[in-house]
Amino acid sequence: MSMSTTDTAPAAPGDRRSAPSAELCRLTVLSAHSQVDLAVPLRIPLVLVIPGIVDTIRSHSGSNDFDTVSEQFEPTDWTLAKVGRAPLSGTLSLHEHGIRDGELLVLEAADAAAPPPLFDDIMYTVAATDAQTYRRWTPLAARITGSVIAVLASMLGSAALIVGATGISGATCAFITSLLLTIASIVTARVYHDSGSALVLGCAGIPLAFTAGLLAVPDDLEAPHLLMGSVLVASVALLCLRLCGVGLATFTALFGISLAATAAAAAATLLPRVSLETISAVAIALALITLAYSARLSMILAKLPLPPVPVPANPLDEARDLAAEPDMPNFDELTERTGRARSYLTGLVVATSVTAMTGALSVAAVHTDDGIVWSGLALAGVTAGVLMLRGRTFAGTAQAVPLIACGAAIVLVVLGAQIWLHKDDAVVVFALAMAVLILALVLGILAPNRVFSPVMRRVAELVDLAAIALIVPLICWVTDLFSVMRGL
Repeated sequence: MSMSTTDTAPAAPGDRRSAPSAELCRLTVLSAHSQVDLAVPLRIPLVLVIPGIVDTIRSHSGSNDFDTVSEQFEPTDWTLAKVGRAPLSGTLSLHEHGIRDGELLVLEAADAAAPPPLFDDIMYTVAATDAQTYRRWTPLAARITGSVIAVLASMLGSAALIVGATGISGATCAFITSLLLTIASIVTARVYHDSGSALVLGCAGIPLAFTAGLLAVPDDLEAPHLLMGSVLVASVALLCLRLCGVGLATFTALFGISLAATAAAAAATLLPRVSLETISAVAIALALITLAYSARLSMILAKLPLPPVPVPANPLDEARDLAAEPDMPNFDELTERTGRARSYLTGLVVATSVTAMTGALSVAAVHTDDGIVWSGLALAGVTAGVLMLRGRTFAGTAQAVPLIACGAAIVLVVLGAQIWLHKDDAVVVFALAMAVLILALVLGILAPNRVFSPVMRRVAELVDLAAIALIVPLICWVTDLFSVMRGL
């Protein structure tokens, strides 16, 4: 259906409508079932013109015997567009869009999807499919792939030296290679300013340093071997952390994990009568304490200025001695320190999470001829709950994911171990696994999309505090402190 509603009557000389805002543009507007010729203002925003165009088309819409589909005139919003082009901005006028007399515009709903383009060349269509989302092979992808292969090759070479029991010769090869990689990492970061390559070189030297420490100590693999390997790993990680200035989160995590392993191995070496579950329980306690102070430690390591806290003896309206206050950094320096603090925080969270997970798995792995050691399983379960509940207190993904992942790993590994240790209780293990499945779906999919009341949030905090409070008596149970106290 086509019609003309153009009004071309000239304006009177004294008419105020002869202003530039009343200049008209003669258009053909095409809708789903109608085609209308209109004269619309040229310099008025389209958002004010489109409602009048819609009313005109609605009043002139007619019936068609060959098309019984009714045309919708009340969508959320309308837009005008050239044929095959993107919609015109409603805040601009026709003149600003470059529309001239005689052009054809299409009236369509703002939420209507554009029709798929037509192609004459089939192979061009295949090549253009998913062109916006297709990931091409880039230098960054090549760098990531090569870096992963390099670190895996370092781990494979280290495993070959350990399994082959190469002794002092293998330790020498691993130590020299680790030293060369560490020096290359420092030079790459300091001279060439290539942070990615420096990080890869430093990480590749970590497994070799651990291997050198293991093989440098004679006799069979025991706690002294782990002590020497952990010391070398901590040394390499500290060198890369202080001299490279890159990969702060990675090297902080490696240094923290190696430091915890060094302390555990030293305790096992110097105190041979102390059981493994006792050392693991103490490691869990120290890891959770460090996790509680991780934010404060990261600020200290990054040298972030701590804001002054007013106390009753120092009211807000009292004049302060400005000379006694430390110099505040400028905005750029403060931004740089904040980024470093976040990296340190990520490394500390990863280190404490891995340490607590390792301790929990070590405690849960204790098995006697009488059956399950419930004290170890209880401590492992509560530790997993504390880690996952602590994960909700961090807004950043880099801190929340390690906590939740380590807590979930404790649960899954313990359940997986029960499959082989207690084959007669397969139904119980299956029921527990299904309970974990339901809980993961509820907390991972349904809970994030809901808004909880302050009461529910307070309940979650109380559950978190209760789980933390349970750690102390469970550690006393595992380490037999209750029996020692009764014997005094």
